[in-house]
Amino acid sequence: MQHFDLATSYPLLNLVFFSANLVIDLELSQGSAGVKLTNTSVKNEFRNLKVSQIKGNGISGGSALHLTTNANQNRFYDISIANVNNSTSPLGQGITVSSSSNIFQRLMISDIFGSNDNSAGVRVNGGQGNIFVQLGSFSSTNTGVLLDTSIGNIFSHYTAANHVSNGIYAKSFTNNSDNYFQSVVIANGGDKAIEIGNASSGSGNLFQSMVIAHSTTYSIQDPGTWFNWVPVDSFFLKSPSGDTCSAATPTRCTTDIPFLNSTVNLTNAFVGKTTSDIANTRENAIGQSLYADIANLAQWLTFDSWLRGWGKSGSLFPASDNRGYCALGNTCQIWDWRVQSGSAIHNTSGNGNTSNDPFTPGAPCPAAVQGDKAINHSGITFLYNAIEIDGDRVGNDNGLCESSESCLYAPNLGAYQGEGAIREHCTFSDGIVSGVVMKAYLTTGHTIN
Repeated sequence: MQHFDLATSYPLLNLVFFSANLVIDLELSQGSAGVKLTNTSVKNEFRNLKVSQIKGNGISGGSALHLTTNANQNRFYDISIANVNNSTSPLGQGITVSSSSNIFQRLMISDIFGSNDNSAGVRVNGGQGNIFVQLGSFSSTNTGVLLDTSIGNIFSHYTAANHVSNGIYAKSFTNNSDNYFQSVVIANGGDKAIEIGNASSGSGNLFQSMVIAHSTTYSIQDPGTWFNWVPVDSFFLKSPSGDTCSAATPTRCTTDIPFLNSTVNLTNAFVGKTTSDIANTRENAIGQSLYADIANLAQWLTFDSWLRGWGKSGSLFPASDNRGYCALGNTCQIWDWRVQSGSAIHNTSGNGNTSNDPFTPGAPCPAAVQGDKAINHSGITFLYNAIEIDGDRVGNDNGLCESSESCLYAPNLGAYQGEGAIREHCTFSDGIVSGVVMKAYLTTGHTIN
């Protein structure tokens, strides 16, 4: 394991013409930026990358992971980022992607601070054809995912919560087109869950199977035709208060966007505030710590689950004092964003109102994961409700479940799909995707500890 901290250089690791390398167990902390790939640094693979305590200084720094133009076709698996702060510039991002055809799978990003609407867990700034699978973005001063000249990117199984502003924001006067969001949960945002800057923010974007709850203003604000809906095997669930739709054309909020359920409540959807974490040495008896006492990378990023991270404590979720960056003077809380068993986002797909069929090894696969439950986007045909098993030397390891690959059933909405023992495969029914070996986690939901 390589660990770097207290560096005075910018960034902590600057990779120039760095290609076709495998980087495992890299830890970076306490610099003005984390990892920067530039000048045709291509076809690298990073596994188990951890970056914390990034303090940008004006225009220098502010991103834990930055892929500049021409840093293409890189792969990132199991990435944890926390405590990124750039209070003196528009920067302040967990991941900044300005390149193309990169793959990101299992990302946990929390506690991000920046000075304006460019602050985000993930900012795609000029990037095209990138794939994000199982993304968790929490507790930023602005946005979970920021699209800023973003074309043809795929976001599959994404959870956002406790952001001051948006879960998804398409920046004004930039071309954000042909992006695809699928199985998305956005909870307890301080403004609009999905905000489209203006009518010049692009077009042709597809959304499928969305759950939005407890936003302060709108569930969607769409000034034009940016937002398109996948009409088959899709739904939009929202909570009854504070989650209205705003559009220049009224039918965009009625006919064009099918709000199938206006009573969804995510109050108990997640494990939430945790009172104990065996792996973390900083938390007290109720899972809290003063910000100033979280001193190093291990305390920021070592937890019992990859979907745990620090954020503001506040009152019972969802509440306004849960939102945003946990900063000096605050009491920070360990949040667990795994799905709670029996909640509105556990074991749910189809029309969003009924539970999935049981997964039984050797029996026919659940209806939600048969071969006709698929879409073609950006030239890739893949199943909605499954995730490719990476690192097994089968398939292309892009996180999307395509024909002739080994995959995991994804029965939940959002990033968390289970953990622990993997069950033997069910009998897959071929469709436009065929020949899949479909397995599943034994544990797909949790109770509050």
